[in-house]
Amino acid sequence: MNLILCTTADALEERGLLNEGITKWPKDKSDLFDFLPYMFADRAYVENKPIFKQIIPYCVFIDKINNYKITPSTNVLIYKRSTKGGETRLYNNWSIGIGGHINLEDFDHPYKNHPDKFYKTLINGLRREIEEELEVYDGNINENYKIFNTNCFIYSEANDVCKVHWGVLFIGVLKDLRIIPKNEECTELKWMSLEELNDVEDLEIWSRLVVDYFLKRVEEQI
Repeated sequence: MNLILCTTADALEERGLLNEGITKWPKDKSDLFDFLPYMFADRAYVENKPIFKQIIPYCVFIDKINNYKITPSTNVLIYKRSTKGGETRLYNNWSIGIGGHINLEDFDHPYKNHPDKFYKTLINGLRREIEEELEVYDGNINENYKIFNTNCFIYSEANDVCKVHWGVLFIGVLKDLRIIPKNEECTELKWMSLEELNDVEDLEIWSRLVVDYFLKRVEEQI
């Protein structure tokens, strides 16, 4: 049995977090996560049941050329999902998100009694995913990145995959941009500007939503 972190559609709906696209939570992370009901459920059981939402931390890596400010020239890490990945419905799509399901092992860590344990569990699972999928050329990935919470959440009903997942959006910033894939699930890893990403075909739904959201923020800053 593969137990993964989930919540319910009703719980998210009550909090206004099942909107199509990117939703920004107006309060701090504790206000949401402390009161959001969650459970670990068998992935096979919830895989095709939209009444449950599988929680996915989704980290988009950028460079720090513009002092962390998102601009059209901001470089974003992009890769193609190979046929070696676990989600067959996403094969051969381009993605800017690193992340995955949160397992029980992510919950069983030194922060398990922390009042903010749900958020700590997300971070723990996200770091595991990053360290499974990426490495630095001639370096140590653990010392090469910082993660920032955006208080933004991703949801879509565009296809069957999207309907059973709910994303927590993070921004990652790398010190060393010489990133290479650590396994066969990520291929054709490269950096592209936000402006260039707007023209990429076969970009997975969540990545397209994030690109559109970033570009909208750029327009609002002008």
